[in-house]
Amino acid sequence: MKLYNLVGDYADIQRLIDDNTARLYDVGTSLETALVQLRGAIEVKAENISKMVLNWTAEARAIESEIERLGQRRVSLIGHINRVKDYLQRELEFAKIDQVKLPTLTISIRTNQPSVNIIDEAAVPAEFFRYIPAHNEVDKLVILKIWKLHKQDIPGVEIVTDRKRLEIR
Repeated sequence: MKLYNLVGDYADIQRLIDDNTARLYDVGTSLETALVQLRGAIEVKAENISKMVLNWTAEARAIESEIERLGQRRVSLIGHINRVKDYLQRELEFAKIDQVKLPTLTISIRTNQPSVNIIDEAAVPAEFFRYIPAHNEVDKLVILKIWKLHKQDIPGVEIVTDRKRLEIR
């Protein structure tokens, strides 16, 4: 029987006991016995539900702990990946090898897209700022777009075109 059914029956019997008319028919004793039995059944259900909640709580904590452990493992792996890729790229660049084609993968040293490095923000003309509530910020995308179109030097900015990255496909 479901807990809500037990609680409903318990409340019904409690109402009958509290009602003085139940006493007139001398059914009070049997109703009180039924009430005690229902209370016992409700307590068993409450105990089982509580144990289930505690079990799920423990499982949720274990999952949370595992998520944290896996997050730390992920950060560690990313560090390993970056160090090994930097090592491989450095060695291939030293050997002046731009591409390695293998049956299962291709390793390439590619030049990144040009990017903007702000040297002196105060020297950057106002037209290259964008409004961000609470502060202004140099709009690197606009600077890069203008540079690509006109190859125009902008005060306070250098265009970086020699950064490379390692691609493994």
